[in-house]
Amino acid sequence: DARRASSSSVPEAQATTADAPAARGRRVGPDVDAAELTTLLEARATGDADFTLLDVREVDEHDFAHIAGDAQAPGYGTRTRQRPELDPAQRVVVYCARGPRARAAADLLAGEGFDVSVLHGGMLGWQLAQGAPTRP
Repeated sequence: DARRASSSSVPEAQATTADAPAARGRRVGPDVDAAELTTLLEARATGDADFTLLDVREVDEHDFAHIAGDAQAPGYGTRTRQRPELDPAQRVVVYCARGPRARAAADLLAGEGFDVSVLHGGMLGWQLAQGAPTRP
């Protein structure tokens, strides 16, 4: 088939890299739910895990409520692509209010080779799981 022959002129390596992450990049890992984050935070507190919890919400959102031990990067992934100082050897769990901003940040981090996941449901999901008051 002539069409098949012309499409197979793409080098084999190019065809496979289109389906895999870039050499330096990765794919965003599976979401982390509130229960898993609780376990990770407990393990980090005892020295059994090391990861960065990254809040990409705005400063006023963080001031209202945040998860203890997080690092702030307001607007990263949406308003700015200026990546905060992060240890590339550490896993990163990103969160925002509900998830979309965290996904944008996670995509950028994964593209730079970070092992990154998103907190499922964001801060709202975390607060609901903790039985904490939520922001309207």
